[in-house]
Amino acid sequence: MIINNLKKAVLLSTILLIGLTTIIYVKQIEIKNDLSGSLISDNLIYNFPKADSIILSNEQNKIELVKIDENWKIKDNFYIDENIIDIIFQNISENKLVMKIDDITNYKKANIIISNQGKKLYNLEFYQNGENSLIKPENNNFYWLLSKKINLPKLKKSEFYKQPLYTSDIKEIKEFTLLSDDVNISFYRENYGDKFKLNSDNLNDINSTLFAIFAHKITNINYTDVINIKSLDYLITSSRFNITSYDGIILNIKLYQKENNHFVTIDAKLDRIHKNQAIKKVEEINSRYNNWLFKINSNDAKILNSQILLHQNISNAGG
Repeated sequence: MIINNLKKAVLLSTILLIGLTTIIYVKQIEIKNDLSGSLISDNLIYNFPKADSIILSNEQNKIELVKIDENWKIKDNFYIDENIIDIIFQNISENKLVMKIDDITNYKKANIIISNQGKKLYNLEFYQNGENSLIKPENNNFYWLLSKKINLPKLKKSEFYKQPLYTSDIKEIKEFTLLSDDVNISFYRENYGDKFKLNSDNLNDINSTLFAIFAHKITNINYTDVINIKSLDYLITSSRFNITSYDGIILNIKLYQKENNHFVTIDAKLDRIHKNQAIKKVEEINSRYNNWLFKINSNDAKILNSQILLHQNISNAGG
């Protein structure tokens, strides 16, 4: 009898112990899965600077960014506006998990994969519905509402390019030269701060309004796409421009046309008289822009074409 009671006591104790252990285990799982208030990743702020590859994707598009010599580029393409990287990083690193969400019916998936030397550091799985952003953390089976919306750029190359293509302070420009098959026009000034003068057999004077439009556009070119020069085998050169600055850099800009598409190329060389710092700058310009065609819209092409300054109605206009 005593033995039977002892056995029952042992069995009951075992059942109670198993039950208690199960409760503790379930509670531990709940605690582990309760991420409310925590950051997307505690160590993202330390690891992000190590990244040399970022792949952004959604249900329609994918963009891969790579870091080369501390500069971010679209893979096999041109440099990007690195402010975009900073905004994405800040947006993610400051975001917190708020609450679990069960229904993701109206959400669209987006992914950010951050890697270093081929090793995946983060695979961030987001879901967006226009107003809110969710994340499904790695090693977690739940979707979490985020404290801030993740503002990912549209996954088009043009959204990542830094605009304008380059900038030149017009105060630092000594001379503009427009060249084409039938015209050679030069706008120059003898001293820093002087007004531009005209040197041309085709025009008598500068129309100040049209010149201002042209000067702004040629020093602030926007572009919509970047294509390797090898990609287009037949181009027609419509105009050429030289911009000479006071530090001794001659910037060569060529305007091309293929069917209804317009492109520019950029390269640089040293003027006969130049400052020492111009040497490195020319190398940087050629390293950045060589071998690339920059697509521009047709309206900008019209402004850049010398015809805007050759129209017969302005040939005698005052400036």
